[in-house]
Amino acid sequence: MARLQESVINAFAFGTLGFVLMMSLISSYYVYFLTDVVGIGAAAVGSLLLVARIVDTVSVPVSGGIVEKIDLRWGKYRSWLLIGPPIAAVFGVLMFTDFALPSGVKPVFMGCMYIIAHVFLNLSEVAQLALYPVIATTTSDRVRLSCRRVQVMSFGQILFGLITMPMIMALGDGSEARGFLLTISIFALLQIAGFYLMARTARGFEPGAVASEGRPVATIREMAGQIIYNRPLVVLVLSEISRNTAFSIVFSFAVYYFKYVARDMLGITYFYTGLSVGALLGSLLGQPIARSFTKKVTWVIGMGISSAAMLAAWHFAERTGVFIIFCALFSVGNSIVLNLSSVLFSDVSDYAEWKTGKNAKGIIMSMTPMSIKASIALAGGLTGYSLALVGYEANKAPTAAVINAISSITTLIPAFLAFLSVIIFQFYNLTDEKLTLIQQQKAALEKQ
Repeated sequence: MARLQESVINAFAFGTLGFVLMMSLISSYYVYFLTDVVGIGAAAVGSLLLVARIVDTVSVPVSGGIVEKIDLRWGKYRSWLLIGPPIAAVFGVLMFTDFALPSGVKPVFMGCMYIIAHVFLNLSEVAQLALYPVIATTTSDRVRLSCRRVQVMSFGQILFGLITMPMIMALGDGSEARGFLLTISIFALLQIAGFYLMARTARGFEPGAVASEGRPVATIREMAGQIIYNRPLVVLVLSEISRNTAFSIVFSFAVYYFKYVARDMLGITYFYTGLSVGALLGSLLGQPIARSFTKKVTWVIGMGISSAAMLAAWHFAERTGVFIIFCALFSVGNSIVLNLSSVLFSDVSDYAEWKTGKNAKGIIMSMTPMSIKASIALAGGLTGYSLALVGYEANKAPTAAVINAISSITTLIPAFLAFLSVIIFQFYNLTDEKLTLIQQQKAALEKQ
């Protein structure tokens, strides 16, 4: 089988850049935007985001079913890369628009905008991920494509860390609300451009790949069964939820750490840059580590680094520079495992098709964003309720208890969750040897 061209890998991976910028702004600043810019209470924000993110999470497998069952004129998967992004952009901008609404209506409005924007983002992302095993059909090509995607994501996070807060301050010209609105508008347009680039790159792959498979598509009931009864998938999803929740807390809680603990909002630029540099380093280390060790050992190495780093960050929380360094090390470990994510879900999609004889790429690959969404929901609920529990009040001088709580939430919870993901992943039973046999049998069937 011919090796996937480097130009295809580069173009398809680069298309994620705009999406990374847009989603990073939402995941990093939306809680802060709601509490400190819009003026919604911390407990209300916790409830709002928990409900919105649960709906968002449930919509992911539904999106996978829609993508898998509906064939449109531009391709089963490519079509959603063209339809979803513009609609998501409109509602993403509305998420950061502070309309003069009654206090009881505003949280509901913000929650609805969040849900609608993310439903269409889910359709786009699920379609993008479903194209991964279509474009990259061998393990080596999947590792190459996944690592390049992580490298682009890391570059996007570096860019985000360097430009976002300066953009918000410059475009806002004294108004945080205006700064956030204009910044999300720019990132939303880049998100559209990126998905369109991926759709163009995938042209020509999908029809041939889908036609050559000759496999019936799984029914809705069979798709649901894949989620519940597919052991490798269940273990992988639970492991990813634990890993991603750790990262989401570190990523989204940082704004509170720098405002109330470090008392240096511009310092967050160095923090996000450190996370992104760490992620880039982890993406570079991930490929040789994955080649040298099994997937289980690679997971232990990556998340073991992350857990230990956050314990150290907690110990040095009062020393901002050292805190940033250990958070960057946390990002190195997380990125080592992130390199495996798309590969593992693609492997599980092969296993599911081999086991059932039915194609269910859409629903299997939708579990990638679903685990992220579930993690964001858990992280959002934890941050909102934790702030309320310790008596946090926006824009007021924090008590010593609040400062200590912010430091502990940012570090100790992620350390525990990173370690928990290592324990869960030990139950993953799809070995490299079994996967090789499955892929060989699948290739033989496709030649018949």
